[in-house]
Amino acid sequence: MRQLLARKDVRLLFAGQTLSMFGDWMIVIVIGIWMKVLTGSNGAAGLVFFVLALAGLATAYQVRSPSHVQGRVSAAANMLFSVPQTISIAAGTAEVEVEPALA
Repeated sequence: MRQLLARKDVRLLFAGQTLSMFGDWMIVIVIGIWMKVLTGSNGAAGLVFFVLALAGLATAYQVRSPSHVQGRVSAAANMLFSVPQTISIAAGTAEVEVEPALA
């Protein structure tokens, strides 16, 4: 491991992957918090996490499917799981008053 981390390109890759994974998790948390702020509903915030979990399960299923079906399964899963997220977020934005962050 020490020999591997001695290489600059491996350290850059490791740092980039770490930062990317941190960003992925932060966006998941922020979307849940955003939904709570927009709608005031704990259930809506929980629904965001549920839909994201379903997308992860669909990805796991796609990995196990044969390669000739993966393209269709991927497209269907993306559409199936992104539409409810978009609709739930858009539905919450209609009744929100935006306040300045640094008031």
